[in-house]
Amino acid sequence: MATEIILVRHGETLWNKESRFQGSADVKLSSDGVKQAERLAERFADFRLDMVYASDLQRAAKTAEIVADQHGININTEAKLREANFGVWEGLTFEEIKERDGEKLDAWLKDPVTVQTPEGENFEEVQKRAKEGLNRIKTKHEDEQVLVVAHGGTIRALLVDLLGMPLSNFWRIQQDNTAVNIVKFYDGDPIVSLINCTQHLRE
Repeated sequence: MATEIILVRHGETLWNKESRFQGSADVKLSSDGVKQAERLAERFADFRLDMVYASDLQRAAKTAEIVADQHGININTEAKLREANFGVWEGLTFEEIKERDGEKLDAWLKDPVTVQTPEGENFEEVQKRAKEGLNRIKTKHEDEQVLVVAHGGTIRALLVDLLGMPLSNFWRIQQDNTAVNIVKFYDGDPIVSLINCTQHLRE
């Protein structure tokens, strides 16, 4: 038997649409984001889910709730799965940050490990807490299938670790809204079988 963790990014928010840095800001889903979550729920309608977890930020919790409701499951929240705190950049668009702090932004995009957002959290910290959260879930639900809804940054940080890649490869993994990633653990060893799948959003 394997423990199967389905890592999913939350649905779209208005800030996603506007290319604003969200981070730890508690932004809700847009109407399109709710529709994406409903399509995600359809995808997992005939899938056995033993438990559903989410970050405690509402965009992740609401996405998880929409899927969990059709399985009659209450969601559990896990604060360690929150998105990275982007400090003073939160709420600003990519273009605004480029204009105000272009050099720092370029450095951060080239080196997300040692370069930190102003007054924010670095990705080593994000990866450390996200791994703690995932390990807690994995240990609690051995040989079960668990849906975990989190954030683009958190999931990227987890996937590079699960794939044995250095954290500096963080930006090489794409995570679209409601993207599905599947990891199976055999005797604790991870096998990543799916990354950034959004087939449920296709017409």
